[in-house]
Amino acid sequence: MEEKGFDCTSPTINEETLHTAVIKAINELLANKEPLLQVLQKNIATVLNEGNDNTITDIDGKLEELQKQLLEQAKSKNDYNKVTDEIYCLRKLKQNVLIENAEREGRRQRIVGFRLDAKIDI
Repeated sequence: MEEKGFDCTSPTINEETLHTAVIKAINELLANKEPLLQVLQKNIATVLNEGNDNTITDIDGKLEELQKQLLEQAKSKNDYNKVTDEIYCLRKLKQNVLIENAEREGRRQRIVGFRLDAKIDI
């Protein structure tokens, strides 16, 4: 190591002592892993559900409302291009949300697999 011009007065830890402490902590964690797995699963579920504001129910409700507006506009022979454009946009958004939900469900299934694997004692 290169000299910097001053001595380090920090206490050092013996490598073997550190190794023993880390192994002990890992063994304790593995011996009582169920609470850890529950917390881990809860945290992962929270992250997976973040930002899921666009629910299919909300989109379907808005689509139904717009379709009613479209019928009213068509009956009164008004220009309904704006309404149809909005309907197409919402359908695309719905498709994207369905894809996101499927991907999220895939991640959840992998987490379930992880939990099952973690319960197996080797």
